Amino acid sequence: MNDGADGVEFDVRVCRDGSVVVFHDSDLLRLGGRPERIDVLDAEAVRAIRLSSGVGIPTLTEVLQVVSASRLINVEIKVDRAFDPRLPAFCKRIAEEIDKAGVGERVIVSSFSQSAVSVWRRTRPDIRMGFLFEPEMGKLMTHLLVRWLGPDAVHPHHSRCTPSAVAAWKAQGKGINVWTVDDPERLRALATLGVDAVITNDPSAARRALLDQ
Repeated sequence: MNDGADGVEFDVRVCRDGSVVVFHDSDLLRLGGRPERIDVLDAEAVRAIRLSSGVGIPTLTEVLQVVSASRLINVEIKVDRAFDPRLPAFCKRIAEEIDKAGVGERVIVSSFSQSAVSVWRRTRPDIRMGFLFEPEMGKLMTHLLVRWLGPDAVHPHHSRCTPSAVAAWKAQGKGINVWTVDDPERLRALATLGVDAVITNDPSAARRALLDQ
């Protein structure tokens, strides 16, 4: 967090025993050179894994403990099916960990999964929820889903942030948190449009680009 970021974004997955770990991929093939899926392993097995880089896989509890008290936290729920029957319990467990860490006011939970957004809104409407969507999703479908799901914020790919789209989302009272932007000119253009936040791979360079406006 010494590179000037205002917050941190990370992905969470559920293990077989209901434990929540911070990991992007559904399986260990790309990062660990082994085929197992995270959701078929229990927490003890996941804790014993060393990835190809030599690091382990942290739990959500561990990550929340080390995030600075002044930082925003974006927890992205990763699910791989249209509806996973474990999703309600998964959301409840995430909420419990957030409550235990006492960071609810600094957290926004997000997901590409429509089911995850819906379940979270029913489970913990007091903790903000953001709806992530791909650039390929049609404008009409995006509009209908945002209306139906009722997220607190939209998390679009930056290519979806046209002046008219940003104005429409703002008129609905939605926060606008954009992914993933590294180009300085695009960062400045998005700031001019009035988006609320951008996810970037280089916070230090992004801050310099925005301050140089």
